[in-house]
Amino acid sequence: MSESMSAEIVIGGPFPRSLVPELLAKIQFDGAGFGWEETVPETEEDLVEKTDGYPLMLNDHEAHYGRFEYLEAFLMQHGIPWNRNSAAKYEYDGLLTCFRPGQGVIEFYATQDGDPLALMEDVLYIKERLLEVLNGKSWGALKLALARIDKVAPEIEELKPFEIVDDEPVIVIKEQ
Repeated sequence: MSESMSAEIVIGGPFPRSLVPELLAKIQFDGAGFGWEETVPETEEDLVEKTDGYPLMLNDHEAHYGRFEYLEAFLMQHGIPWNRNSAAKYEYDGLLTCFRPGQGVIEFYATQDGDPLALMEDVLYIKERLLEVLNGKSWGALKLALARIDKVAPEIEELKPFEIVDDEPVIVIKEQ
């Protein structure tokens, strides 16, 4: 039996109009909807009405393991950035998962509100390396501390507003 838990996915950036029907199908298949009342979008107009200059936010009280498996795969396949907050439940920790083209999937432990958390072992490691630098023992420790900070808190571009855009024309060049 699978675990169901609350999850929220936020989709941002320009979205090709030709992919809207498939997007709607993936949203419906994964059981996502607007707000916690989970009103399922059925048309392009539904998507536009609910975003109005903001990223598209969808929720599910009973997402399979706190994920939107088919929707996430579809978005990654087409290079569309998203964030997902999966609530903690039983033995599962809360997770903030982000996808950005060029960076791939980045995952953090998170609060129920989706705020990322750092593990104490990472914080203590960074503290120890910085103390080495301050005590004049090793400037190399600064590099180690900065590398761990980059691992714990990578730079992730903020999601842009969800916007349905016309597809760019495909240019075919014929050789002579």
